[in-house]
Amino acid sequence: MVTTVDSGTRASAPEQRFLLRGVGWEGYETMLKLVGDRRIRITYDRGDLELMSPSLEHE
Repeated sequence: MVTTVDSGTRASAPEQRFLLRGVGWEGYETMLKLVGDRRIRITYDRGDLELMSPSLEHE
């Protein structure tokens, strides 16, 4: 059996996402302060708070 690997492709870690429901605006603001300038993206929409750690491919 022969296996070939394309050297042009690069394995990357998948992005990770967490969704928290029922979060108030104060919770969102607190999370922003806790995360600071780390590579974590935060979105907030009507009580849904999503935390995403983007893969290196997206950076």
